[in-house]
Amino acid sequence: MGGTSNPQCEKFSKFAERFTDAFVTDDTAIVEDVRKSLLQVRQQYDAVHHEAEQKDAKLTRLRWDIRMFDMMHAQKGDETQRLDRICQGLREQHQEYEREIQETKTSRKVYVHMLARIQKEQAVLRQKMLRMEDHVGRKVREELQQLAERERVNGARVQGARQF
Repeated sequence: MGGTSNPQCEKFSKFAERFTDAFVTDDTAIVEDVRKSLLQVRQQYDAVHHEAEQKDAKLTRLRWDIRMFDMMHAQKGDETQRLDRICQGLREQHQEYEREIQETKTSRKVYVHMLARIQKEQAVLRQKMLRMEDHVGRKVREELQQLAERERVNGARVQGARQF
């Protein structure tokens, strides 16, 4: 290390020489200080390392949770789209059924009106038939009376002709 002109390097070199001399000498107090310092550094390293492992595990869990939430969100989006399509189809069916119900109501109204007209016409036809039956009955009776009258007149003529 000789020949370096950098003051920082010279300070470090002197520090390293003192430190090396301290290890070489039998001064147990300095060695004990170094051991304590080393123990503290190791404890700090272990604490920092443990904390880093915990944070890494937490980070891994969070990444996994994010992936799961993303997958669930994508599935939920697909499910939402599927349900929207089903809902739209049901709305269209509902509108079609409403239209068919309206048509059925209209048809029913027409048929009820036609039924009422037909029933009225049947009642009128019954009355006409009864009048016609009465008329036919009267005509039959009149014909029978005329026939009976002709037979009586014929019988009277035959009897009058027999008497002459």
